[in-house]
Amino acid sequence: MSNPYGPDDNQNPYAQGGAPQGGYPQGGFPPAGYPLVSPYPGAGARLGAYVIDLLVVGVVMAFIGAIVMWDDINTWIDDLERWDGNGAGPDLNMGGFYLISVISIVVWLVYRIGMEIWKGQTIGKMALKMKVVDVDGQLPTFQASFLRNSWYLISTVLSFIPVIGWVANVGIPAALGVTISKDPYRQSFTDQWAKTYVVSTRPTF
Repeated sequence: MSNPYGPDDNQNPYAQGGAPQGGYPQGGFPPAGYPLVSPYPGAGARLGAYVIDLLVVGVVMAFIGAIVMWDDINTWIDDLERWDGNGAGPDLNMGGFYLISVISIVVWLVYRIGMEIWKGQTIGKMALKMKVVDVDGQLPTFQASFLRNSWYLISTVLSFIPVIGWVANVGIPAALGVTISKDPYRQSFTDQWAKTYVVSTRPTF
């Protein structure tokens, strides 16, 4: 097998594009034509980028949530203050909560997919110097970006199902981390679906 961290002697390191073979690119360094340093960021670095993205989207959703839930929360607080302690306490209207859950999925996917097909990087990936590319070193297509981010949609939808949701919320991220750690090109299983790679953008000097 070719050296994944560089070309063979007298071989142009970025001349071999084409479709991957067996889920991996031919010729070692996957994104042909993209002169970036290797190795590929591991699970820890990618988790760090993911956490940054969660914070970014979380700030946005906090503002949206405050707008959507403001009246319901104030009504619930007023009812709680008037409650004399007898019988069941006042319930918070959960309609806004479910709406926020749907909005959060949309915002997350629009943010991730939009940034990846535009720049190949979310804010988290920019901060930690990494980028998403396809096998030819180009920016991912909408379809590829959707596939690699589809795990979040699946996990969120399953989270509404008792027990199964908990298992999915723990198991899917764990599976991502395990496949990234064990794969020679640090592809998660969704990267393999989408035929995408996360590569370092740190300078070689």
